[in-house]
Amino acid sequence: MNKDNIKIVRMQLHDIISTLAILEVTGLESWKYADFQLEIQHNNPLALVGKINTTVIGFCIARLITPLSLISFISHSPNYNLPSPSFPKIKTTGNNEKSITECEIYNIGIKREFQNKGAGTYLLNQLISIANGYDAKSIWLEVRSSNKQAIRFYQKNDFKEIYERKDFYSKPLENAVVMKRNLQPQFYS
Repeated sequence: MNKDNIKIVRMQLHDIISTLAILEVTGLESWKYADFQLEIQHNNPLALVGKINTTVIGFCIARLITPLSLISFISHSPNYNLPSPSFPKIKTTGNNEKSITECEIYNIGIKREFQNKGAGTYLLNQLISIANGYDAKSIWLEVRSSNKQAIRFYQKNDFKEIYERKDFYSKPLENAVVMKRNLQPQFYS
């Protein structure tokens, strides 16, 4: 598969049905339509889809994490492909601007016919580039302890197992492996 054919863009409302279909087929932890809709309405810069032409072949939902509880993003265009130093800063409730400290991945899914062909790695690398553009220091995630394929994927992409959360998942009840990847600081002129 030629990764040049894949375009990574911000998820739009019309992408949700295709994203839900990927969730169902891959058996990932289920989100509902309203969950994806909320991410889009909150202008989440890490609600992404990978497309070939107009077909959604994968998605990623992640969030930028800051120590502050009340933040809002300055609005910016939903049609970007790569991060740039012009991404918005996080505005606090005061006059200070704070940078993001971490990123957390909630879900990544790739259509079965595109798995093990580089599409997941490409989507993850785009997410990492965007997180770097926001000065995230690390990326965290949880994965079912039985999902050995996903654990190997993340290990191959420089994520390290940090600890295990007992009984984190339900349906079925299962432990989660918590993984982390440290990011390199980005310096822009």
